[in-house]
Amino acid sequence: AIKPVYTMKSIAAAFLILAGLSANAQTKDGVFQMDRDYAMSPKGTIKLNSSDAKVQITGSTRSNAHVKIYRQVTTKGVVFGQEEFAVDVYEEDGNLVLREHSNSTVVGMIGYHYEKYEITLEVPQGASLQIRGDDGDYIVRNVDGSIAFDVDDADVELSGCSGDNFQFQLDDGDIVIDEGKVVDYGAPQALSTKPGIYRDLLHYQIEGNKRLLEKFEIY
Repeated sequence: AIKPVYTMKSIAAAFLILAGLSANAQTKDGVFQMDRDYAMSPKGTIKLNSSDAKVQITGSTRSNAHVKIYRQVTTKGVVFGQEEFAVDVYEEDGNLVLREHSNSTVVGMIGYHYEKYEITLEVPQGASLQIRGDDGDYIVRNVDGSIAFDVDDADVELSGCSGDNFQFQLDDGDIVIDEGKVVDYGAPQALSTKPGIYRDLLHYQIEGNKRLLEKFEIY
């Protein structure tokens, strides 16, 4: 049998590798913070794009927007790679745009990873919302403009929002609304041919029934 031979050089190299790993095996906190006011039209639109955030949006009598963002990533253990994170916030034609940028090159981790990510917005009560994101929770209060959500795996709660234009595209989540208006857009037969939530729900129901029947033999 061939026995391995350990030289002082190989032992020293192994020691340096372990030392490097132990240097990375510590608690790392990556914090991103923002807390400031931004100009926008009292009837402008908040355009938010985010992921994995707890978002709270409140309408008030103010004429501008107050943006508060806090994100902290805590890692304990050995991490291979790095992450870059930023949020661009700017006024555009009376609207306020918040766009998240995350570039992760983490290829492996041994240990513990925790992320706390909160976005708190205070906006004019007459503002509108266009929200895109995934894996988050959204609470909206007292916003009376049009409200549109396009989110995946998220929960949405609206309270005190008395507008009449709500649009939702949601996968794997819940929507709770305590106000709003029900509008009659036509008979079910006509709605089944028009793009919108009614046609989508009808399609999902038909496809679901087809898949259910495929599992049974009909005599």
